[in-house]
Amino acid sequence: MRVFQFWKTRTKRAQNLFQKSRKWNTFVAKIFNMAKQILRIFAISVAIAIMGFNASALGRSSTTITVTVSTIYSGDPEHIEEEEPEYRKPTRPLACTIDPDYGISFIGQETPDFIMYEIYDSGNACVGVYGDERAFIDALFSLTGEYRISLSTVYVTYSGYVVL
Repeated sequence: MRVFQFWKTRTKRAQNLFQKSRKWNTFVAKIFNMAKQILRIFAISVAIAIMGFNASALGRSSTTITVTVSTIYSGDPEHIEEEEPEYRKPTRPLACTIDPDYGISFIGQETPDFIMYEIYDSGNACVGVYGDERAFIDALFSLTGEYRISLSTVYVTYSGYVVL
């Protein structure tokens, strides 16, 4: 009889432990599911925030274009011949912004006085040549697609690509 009671108490203990472990496993599973739900909600809210940011950016008109331009020397040939020969230096890209309100400005250096503004499409066909900065900017912001722009001074032409 004692052996039976001992076995009975052992099985009850084992059953209690098993029930406690089942409760613990259920508790852990609930916590894990809650963590998954919180992570899903966070991921969905981040995705919605990103889509909302992109939609707001697309909804408003872009007011500033940043263009990387390269320098092409197109100056007076007599002036070039007078200089002593130097090692050829590659052109360094310059960043410029085109803003409908503030005009054209170079980043990090003084903006030169331009005498001619040109717009070319992706097939290198001339879309427009302008002598006035305001007319050039208005024409540029009315376009969509990829274009090459050329900004010319007396001695230098700055050329770069812009996607509108």
